[in-house]
Amino acid sequence: MNRKKRKNLLRFLVLLFTTWLLSPAQLAREVFAQEEISKTKQEEEARIVLIEFGLHGNAGPAGFRVERVKEKSLADKAGFKSGDTIRMVDEEIVNTSVELAAALRKYQTLYCVSSVILIAPGTVREIAWPPLEENNTDETGLNQARLNHALGSKALSEQNYTEAVGFLLNAISTSINYPGRAEVFWQLANCYSSVLKDLAEQERKAYSSIPPGMTLHQAKQHLSSIQQTAALVRNYAETARTYLRHLELEKMRAGAPVTSENIAQKAETLNQEIKQVLTAYQESFFPYQSAMVSYIDSLDFPRWLKGKIEAAWELYDKRKGVKKNVRYLFQSHQDTLRGRFKETTQPILEVCFAPVVTITLTNSSRQQTFRGIAEVQCRDSRNNLRWQTSQEVTLAPGEKKELIWESSKRFENSEVVGSNILKEIITPELLAKNLKVWQAELLVNGKRYGRVSIKF
Repeated sequence: MNRKKRKNLLRFLVLLFTTWLLSPAQLAREVFAQEEISKTKQEEEARIVLIEFGLHGNAGPAGFRVERVKEKSLADKAGFKSGDTIRMVDEEIVNTSVELAAALRKYQTLYCVSSVILIAPGTVREIAWPPLEENNTDETGLNQARLNHALGSKALSEQNYTEAVGFLLNAISTSINYPGRAEVFWQLANCYSSVLKDLAEQERKAYSSIPPGMTLHQAKQHLSSIQQTAALVRNYAETARTYLRHLELEKMRAGAPVTSENIAQKAETLNQEIKQVLTAYQESFFPYQSAMVSYIDSLDFPRWLKGKIEAAWELYDKRKGVKKNVRYLFQSHQDTLRGRFKETTQPILEVCFAPVVTITLTNSSRQQTFRGIAEVQCRDSRNNLRWQTSQEVTLAPGEKKELIWESSKRFENSEVVGSNILKEIITPELLAKNLKVWQAELLVNGKRYGRVSIKF
């Protein structure tokens, strides 16, 4: 091990031993001290940056108070004055010199002009930062900006908006001191507003009526699609407005060329057009969206339409057609045959069976009225469809309705109970044990709502 490695290892061991000896309170003080050193270093670096810009002052609760502005500095050209309090930069409140320095340095990397709100005794004013430097030495950036601006203008005249935006953004990002930046921002706003108008008009025509025959899945996909389009429309409008705001800041920059009245007037007209297009689009979109939500809600009725089904066997005398109580099966009775009384111990042979179904439908929606078809299907133990019935049903919001359906078709005992039951005297337990599994199922507009066994 060479001397340098031994020296580093010794330092590490000393530091480790020192840390082990320190109490939690001592450690906390050490951490606090390191944070204070870092904070002081950041503040010193921020002070140097502000001095380079020509600003001298101190930060306080109300913002950064400017005590002196260096003559012919960037701050002086931009319009800062002694006695000003810098309160906000790009709508962000400035509380420390570190925050102010970071905000004012953004233009060096992002090539963006910032809005600075200044408070002076009795006045509040806004300036644009940084000022435009006439004696700029960055010829390469200026040339690139001019070239991209020319290419972007050509693409815009050909209505190739995607290509135009690419070139125009390159023109903005290559030089903060390009004199034609105001026009570039107007052209960017024009690109987005043109796409906005085409998209909004196209969508408004599609919002006239809901496409017929959509399934629930298709309706949900359609709703998601129009909502994404609406977000895109809002984004285009907001982007165009943002570029118009940048145009205003460019006009405010100290040293910037005077923007032609033609561009200023066109920018104001464009802002009004964007507002009108967005308003007209929203007047079509929101009612259509509400109609789609209502349509989906009507298709998704199982979410709010509750259904319950109960089913039981009803007994009928085979010869007389008289309804019998189930207790009839559990007792012996006498029948007259050729003038004699004959005791019959199997009353089940004298009856037939018919299913009776009770369904309860509850509309739990506060807005939707349900209109549809309620259907009941009865199947035997082999799952063969033996009886079905249906009825149109209408339920107002909050309404509950009960329907009772009885089969007009009668079924023989051998179809309902097992043959073993005929060998013994019937009891409730024996009947339940030998009852064949018939089931009744409720369907509403073709959707299954439940299946139950038919019992006594």
